[in-house]
Amino acid sequence: MPYSTHEVLDGHDHFRAAMVALSYPGRRIPVEHASGVDQGCTGRQIVRALYDNDASVTTVATDGTTRGVRPDDASVLVVDGSTCHGLLDRIPRGTDEYPERGATVVYLVDGLPDSSHLHLSGPGVDGDLEIGVPLHPEDVMARNAVCRNYPTGIDILVTGDGWVTGLPRTTVIGQVDR
Repeated sequence: MPYSTHEVLDGHDHFRAAMVALSYPGRRIPVEHASGVDQGCTGRQIVRALYDNDASVTTVATDGTTRGVRPDDASVLVVDGSTCHGLLDRIPRGTDEYPERGATVVYLVDGLPDSSHLHLSGPGVDGDLEIGVPLHPEDVMARNAVCRNYPTGIDILVTGDGWVTGLPRTTVIGQVDR
């Protein structure tokens, strides 16, 4: 089914917002709707803008059940909520020769409170940055474990209602005790 004009325009906006979010880790990037039509969940719209219908996607429900391809084969892991229930260590991380084969994880966290306070540094971060994100602390620790052997690792997009925050594999993340 062909896309309508507003779906195409919004797809461009979602794609651009995701790229800016990964370029400037930790910043909440607003997602504009050029068409003036809000099509719902920002995270699902970002997945639609970034990946074609042939992408290998695994969806994780809030209760931990999965749909789609096996997590070991996923290029995209779409997580409904703040935790992927221990699946980060199962998704592809890429190889030294092909690091781009590492998966992207998109968390759909509309309306959830910030549950982790993080200290960020690395490329794209101006000095040091402290942020709050609605991610389960165990997911943050698992992300750090799978990203410790750069250039392999995963990229994370945290999406809320009208915003996206990127946590690329190059970002050094420490948890802040509160």
